[in-house]
Amino acid sequence: GSLECTLLIPARIVELYFPTIFLEGEISAQAVLTFRGGQWSISAKGSGQALSFSPPHFPLFSFRDAAVDWEIEGDILRLKRFSAVLSGGLVEGDGEVRLRQKEARVNLRTTAFWLDFSPALEAKIAGNATLTLTPEGGFLWGSASVVKGTISLESLPVVALEEFPYPLSLSFRLDIPAGVVAEGEAFRFHPSGFLYFTGSYHSPRLYGTMQMQAGDEIALLGKTFRVEEGLLEWFGPLLHP
Repeated sequence: GSLECTLLIPARIVELYFPTIFLEGEISAQAVLTFRGGQWSISAKGSGQALSFSPPHFPLFSFRDAAVDWEIEGDILRLKRFSAVLSGGLVEGDGEVRLRQKEARVNLRTTAFWLDFSPALEAKIAGNATLTLTPEGGFLWGSASVVKGTISLESLPVVALEEFPYPLSLSFRLDIPAGVVAEGEAFRFHPSGFLYFTGSYHSPRLYGTMQMQAGDEIALLGKTFRVEEGLLEWFGPLLHP
């Protein structure tokens, strides 16, 4: 014989408190539980609106005004569509979670995301990325372009890497068109080129080239020189390019 049971959860406000983490919003869901041939199976679908999430130590990953449509079929949870406003702007995407294998894959897209680490870095970027997660570690790859921005090399931010214990590998390209400003105590220039990040979150490596523009300024020996042409190259650990 067979048995089928449907569970309907109408839209309601939820507030979930984990240790130092807060999640709230409005969710709705519908689940179908089926018993056939001596085995149980479940399928479900649902949505969330006005969701917000606050993780500890990582305000960059906090989000608000999130919306998501999802479905479960067997041991696969599919994120059919989601969008969220992070601290820097709107991010959209989709993905899936394989519950039995404890693996996840998320595709992210943004057209106007602000990275704000004032006064060290302010940049508006557009691009896409894919993040895969397993119990052993994660992998982030993708590409983005800087729409506009300013970099102050005299006050680059210090990141407490020990607060992020999860191993995360990187493969990410950042294209920098003309118009970005990089400045420090002894120079001011307008680089254009690309940077390619590899390695891991805890030990990143940087490869790339930057073309300096005619008219850029460098101060040496108490004098200011104007650049006619120049090229900067990175090859190796991020902290010591």
